[in-house]
Amino acid sequence: MKLLLKPLLQQGITPDRERLSDVQVRGSVFILDGVEYDFGRMQPGGNLPPEAYHGTPFIDIRFVDGDRLYLHYIHQVTSEVMMQFPREVESIPVDQDGKVEVAFSYEHPMG
Repeated sequence: MKLLLKPLLQQGITPDRERLSDVQVRGSVFILDGVEYDFGRMQPGGNLPPEAYHGTPFIDIRFVDGDRLYLHYIHQVTSEVMMQFPREVESIPVDQDGKVEVAFSYEHPMG
């Protein structure tokens, strides 16, 4: 399944629990921080009403450009990343399985 991921960066509220989200794709399955969301039953042209994903990290789920599933979701980041990058980063087209690198890179100043 072709995806278009739109991360919305969000910082955790407790500094000792800050983390960077881990994103992976396996077929029609979107994996966010180890939790699997299977979109295999969605058909091109379809969408999910907001009440269908209430209580999840998703903000918007719908097909765009015919057969590309658009997933606008909350992506956890650290305070350092939040200070350096805008809250929303560029959309990420995903056409193959594996780990997804979000459109920012960050190296901790301490190495």
